Amino acid sequence: MGDVDKMMSAPPKGVTPGVVMDGIEGVVTSPPRTTPPSEDDWGHVLEAFGLDPEKYSVEGPVRHSAWEVPGHGVQHAYRAKVVLRPQHNSDIEDLLDSIYLDSVNNVTRDGNWLTIVLSDTHIGKSVEAGAGAEYLIGRWKTGVIKALEHHENIGGVNLVFAGDLTEGYTSQDGKMIAECDLTLAEQLRVCQHLVSWTVQEILSHVDDLVVATVPGNHGETTRKQSRPMSDNYDIMIVSAVQDAFSMVDSEMMRGKNVRWLYPDHTRGSVTYDCGGTVFTIVHGHLFKGQISGAEKWWSGHIANDSEEAFADILISGHFHNFHIESWTAKRWIVSAPALEKESTWFRNRTGSTSYGGVLSFVTVDGVPRNINIF
Repeated sequence: MGDVDKMMSAPPKGVTPGVVMDGIEGVVTSPPRTTPPSEDDWGHVLEAFGLDPEKYSVEGPVRHSAWEVPGHGVQHAYRAKVVLRPQHNSDIEDLLDSIYLDSVNNVTRDGNWLTIVLSDTHIGKSVEAGAGAEYLIGRWKTGVIKALEHHENIGGVNLVFAGDLTEGYTSQDGKMIAECDLTLAEQLRVCQHLVSWTVQEILSHVDDLVVATVPGNHGETTRKQSRPMSDNYDIMIVSAVQDAFSMVDSEMMRGKNVRWLYPDHTRGSVTYDCGGTVFTIVHGHLFKGQISGAEKWWSGHIANDSEEAFADILISGHFHNFHIESWTAKRWIVSAPALEKESTWFRNRTGSTSYGGVLSFVTVDGVPRNINIF
């Protein structure tokens, strides 16, 4: 095909021989010629522009441009879409046989770490407000026990306290105090005992435990002055339990490994590796929007190379509604449920309710699996 390599005349403006490809498909324009290219000719054209005809083919209608050149007659150029040919790398019979083979990779294999999330437990919230002390204590303990019973042969437990352990007194400038069925001191005592019981219960099942805690808005000690994020009852409750365990006879803790994790003094989130998965925990009051807000908040940390940028899973509380999103191929956003039956205040304002309880899941290669709310 000599006229592929030999241009008989310059084409008019807008007709430029060449190829534009994105690796999968593109457009090729032939050099000027006197006859339309056949299928074989298109192969030569593709080769002339460095494309392998075995991998690429012309698809769809061909655009035709023609112009007259004095002394040379009518010249033609052709423009066509080029696509990557389908690649058949597997034998169909082998594929069909593979359907009936036993699975060799059990995604819930032994040794996976179990994550248990207790968020927005709001101890002290009354029956009238949508909870009640007896109900919350029962739901807390039942949820933890069921999570441990449901997941067998786990390598360890990642225990997450995602904020708002107590109802507290600061919410809405103290307007909700009358709806508390426990005093603030009683709320703190009940939570400390529940956290202590939870740690003991988990250690009766596994030897390795991580306890991660972040501050929530209901745990704020005051809103009259700006205080560091660590000046928070959620942090105080869990750290008091940590202090108590530090005084336990070492013989009772023989073979047990417990890590207690909190954000830095002025930070509201904590990031850590647990069983090969990197977690970031934050209470959702630091952003607006359950999922869209989490995406924006996480994007900001990723853009600024914060430690949160290295997390596989972001867990947040605050929104009282379970939601999980595969944000990217390697990052997951998990919004934890609350423990209450409902938020009567929120239901009156919006009509919304949600399913509450203790969230649990195992992680396999950074992916949350076997997700349950108990």
